[in-house]
Amino acid sequence: MMKKNYVMMVDDDNYTTELFNLIINRTPFKEYFTTVEDPLKALSDLDKIYRTSSGRFPDYILLDLKMPELEGFEFIREFEKQFPKQKGKTFFIITTSSIMEKDKREAHTFQSIKDYLIKPIPCDYIEKLIVEGYNKVS
Repeated sequence: MMKKNYVMMVDDDNYTTELFNLIINRTPFKEYFTTVEDPLKALSDLDKIYRTSSGRFPDYILLDLKMPELEGFEFIREFEKQFPKQKGKTFFIITTSSIMEKDKREAHTFQSIKDYLIKPIPCDYIEKLIVEGYNKVS
Protein backbone atom coordinates (compact mmCIF):
# COMPACT_ATOMS: atom_id res chain seq x y z
CA MET A 1 0.00 0.00 0.00
CA MET A 2 1.29 3.45 -0.92
CA LYS A 3 2.13 5.94 1.81
CA LYS A 4 -0.62 8.50 2.25
CA ASN A 5 0.26 12.13 2.77
CA TYR A 6 -0.91 13.87 5.91
CA VAL A 7 -2.54 17.25 5.19
CA MET A 8 -3.32 20.11 7.58
CA MET A 9 -5.52 23.05 6.59
CA VAL A 10 -4.90 26.32 8.45
CA ASP A 11 -7.69 28.75 7.62
CA ASP A 12 -9.57 31.16 9.88
CA ASP A 13 -12.74 30.79 7.78
CA ASN A 14 -15.03 28.33 9.56
CA TYR A 15 -17.08 27.75 6.40
CA THR A 16 -13.98 26.60 4.48
CA THR A 17 -12.72 24.26 7.19
CA GLU A 18 -16.18 22.74 7.80
CA LEU A 19 -16.75 22.22 4.07
CA PHE A 20 -13.49 20.34 3.62
CA ASN A 21 -14.02 18.29 6.77
CA LEU A 22 -17.40 17.23 5.35
CA ILE A 23 -15.86 16.37 1.97
CA ILE A 24 -12.95 14.37 3.41
CA ASN A 25 -15.16 12.60 5.97
CA ARG A 26 -16.97 11.00 3.01
CA THR A 27 -13.72 9.42 1.82
CA PRO A 28 -11.53 6.71 3.36
CA PHE A 29 -8.88 9.37 4.07
CA LYS A 30 -10.28 11.33 7.02
CA GLU A 31 -7.43 10.23 9.30
CA TYR A 32 -4.98 11.97 6.94
CA PHE A 33 -6.59 15.41 7.20
CA THR A 34 -6.97 17.96 9.97
CA THR A 35 -8.08 21.57 10.13
CA VAL A 36 -7.08 24.37 12.47
CA GLU A 37 -8.77 27.77 12.36
CA ASP A 38 -6.19 29.65 14.44
CA PRO A 39 -2.65 29.81 13.01
CA LEU A 40 -1.12 30.32 16.47
CA LYS A 41 -2.87 27.15 17.69
CA ALA A 42 -1.60 25.32 14.60
CA LEU A 43 1.98 26.30 15.47
CA SER A 44 1.40 25.23 19.07
CA ASP A 45 -0.06 21.86 17.98
CA LEU A 46 2.86 21.33 15.60
CA ASP A 47 5.34 22.25 18.33
CA LYS A 48 3.88 19.57 20.58
CA ILE A 49 4.22 16.95 17.81
CA TYR A 50 7.74 18.16 17.00
CA ARG A 51 8.96 17.97 20.60
CA THR A 52 7.22 14.76 21.67
CA SER A 53 6.74 12.80 18.43
CA SER A 54 3.14 12.37 19.64
CA GLY A 55 1.60 12.53 16.20
CA ARG A 56 2.32 12.78 12.54
CA PHE A 57 3.79 15.97 11.16
CA PRO A 58 1.96 17.17 8.03
CA ASP A 59 3.45 16.54 4.61
CA TYR A 60 1.41 19.47 3.28
CA ILE A 61 -0.15 22.51 4.92
CA LEU A 62 -2.89 24.32 3.04
CA LEU A 63 -2.47 27.83 4.33
CA ASP A 64 -4.77 30.82 4.06
CA LEU A 65 -2.84 34.03 3.42
CA LYS A 66 -5.13 36.55 5.09
CA MET A 67 -5.76 35.69 8.74
CA PRO A 68 -6.07 38.19 11.60
CA GLU A 69 -3.83 36.47 14.17
CA LEU A 70 -0.89 35.68 11.88
CA GLU A 71 -0.90 36.07 8.13
CA GLY A 72 0.25 33.19 5.94
CA PHE A 73 3.77 34.32 5.02
CA GLU A 74 4.50 35.12 8.69
CA PHE A 75 3.22 31.65 9.59
CA ILE A 76 5.71 30.09 7.15
CA ARG A 77 8.61 32.17 8.51
CA GLU A 78 7.71 31.14 12.07
CA PHE A 79 7.27 27.50 10.99
CA GLU A 80 10.70 27.43 9.33
CA LYS A 81 12.30 28.99 12.43
CA GLN A 82 10.59 26.61 14.90
CA PHE A 83 10.86 23.39 12.88
CA PRO A 84 14.12 23.44 10.92
CA LYS A 85 14.19 19.62 10.59
CA GLN A 86 10.98 19.79 8.53
CA LYS A 87 12.72 21.65 5.70
CA GLY A 88 12.18 19.63 2.54
CA LYS A 89 9.61 17.43 4.34
CA THR A 90 6.62 19.73 4.90
CA PHE A 91 5.37 21.86 2.01
CA PHE A 92 2.83 24.66 1.79
CA ILE A 93 -0.06 25.22 -0.57
CA ILE A 94 -1.22 28.83 -0.34
CA THR A 95 -5.01 29.18 -0.47
CA THR A 96 -6.31 32.68 -0.85
CA SER A 97 -9.02 34.88 -2.22
CA SER A 98 -6.37 37.52 -2.94
CA ILE A 99 -5.64 38.19 -6.57
CA MET A 100 -2.84 40.61 -5.63
CA GLU A 101 0.19 40.02 -7.84
CA LYS A 102 2.52 41.02 -4.97
CA ASP A 103 1.23 38.06 -2.90
CA LYS A 104 1.95 35.67 -5.74
CA ARG A 105 5.45 37.15 -6.18
CA GLU A 106 6.15 36.81 -2.45
CA ALA A 107 4.98 33.19 -2.53
CA HIS A 108 7.64 32.45 -5.15
CA THR A 109 10.35 33.56 -2.70
CA PHE A 110 9.68 30.51 -0.48
CA GLN A 111 11.12 27.16 -1.56
CA SER A 112 8.62 25.39 0.70
CA ILE A 113 5.57 26.71 -1.21
CA LYS A 114 4.45 24.21 -3.85
CA ASP A 115 1.27 25.85 -5.11
CA TYR A 116 -0.77 29.05 -4.97
CA LEU A 117 -4.52 28.50 -5.25
CA ILE A 118 -7.18 31.13 -5.63
CA LYS A 119 -10.28 30.08 -3.64
CA PRO A 120 -12.51 28.21 -4.00
CA ILE A 121 -10.31 25.13 -3.78
CA PRO A 122 -11.45 22.28 -6.06
CA CYS A 123 -13.37 19.70 -3.99
CA ASP A 124 -11.08 16.81 -4.94
CA TYR A 125 -7.80 18.73 -4.44
CA ILE A 126 -7.16 17.54 -0.87
CA GLU A 127 -8.01 13.93 -1.62
CA LYS A 128 -5.56 13.97 -4.55
CA LEU A 129 -2.93 15.56 -2.31
CA ILE A 130 -3.38 12.81 0.30
CA VAL A 131 -3.24 9.98 -2.23
CA GLU A 132 -0.87 11.25 -4.91
CA GLY A 133 1.12 14.08 -3.37
CA TYR A 134 1.71 17.43 -4.99
CA ASN A 135 3.49 16.34 -8.17
CA LYS A 136 0.36 14.83 -9.64
CA VAL A 137 -2.23 17.28 -8.29
CA SER A 138 -3.72 19.47 -10.98
